[in-house]
Amino acid sequence: MIDVVDDGSGDRIVEVQPGQVVPLEPGEQIQTSAPADVGGSYEPFEYRTLLQISAATGVPYAYLSNDMLKANYSNSRMALLEFRRRVEAWQHSVMVHQMCRKVWQRWLDVAVLSGALDIPGYERNRAAFIACSWLPPKWDWVDPLKDAKAEIEQIGAGLKSRTQALAERGFDAEQVDAEIAADQEREQRLGLTFGSDPSPQVPTEQAGNQAALG
Repeated sequence: MIDVVDDGSGDRIVEVQPGQVVPLEPGEQIQTSAPADVGGSYEPFEYRTLLQISAATGVPYAYLSNDMLKANYSNSRMALLEFRRRVEAWQHSVMVHQMCRKVWQRWLDVAVLSGALDIPGYERNRAAFIACSWLPPKWDWVDPLKDAKAEIEQIGAGLKSRTQALAERGFDAEQVDAEIAADQEREQRLGLTFGSDPSPQVPTEQAGNQAALG
């Protein structure tokens, strides 16, 4: 079935569906639309469109489009730092504050009430027990060598603590210190030496005895 529409001027407008066979009267012909080619203006148009989307969402253009041709180290680092600030604010203000804390508090209350956990004094000092530190996944380094040196200098100058530096990487300082102490104890017990100095490490008491004997 063919739908024929009269446009008021006596000309027939035939609405054609995909795969439809349309019989034509003598002297009739079909005219299809032929839009003009956009030429070389399409790529700049897409770039500006993606750039506006990037600005509206706060996602760096290179992350949004996966286009690294217009990126260099300086502007990529600046955009990445701003993007990380946005994500960290969302992590702590939304995910941690509004969801993770509620789940943790509910889980701990249920565990104590059901007897799965025995925590003396939990009812009297609940606020202290539900308090915890939230460590989101660490960010990968933009320039590992430069970033590590800058962080070491900040710690040495007292501008930040090791605890803060480890927390920013997503690690717990007490756990890291315990692992370092365990590694050092195992290295001394097995006679292993790592680092730039290949000479064996001599315990302080043994070194003092050797000096006294000499």
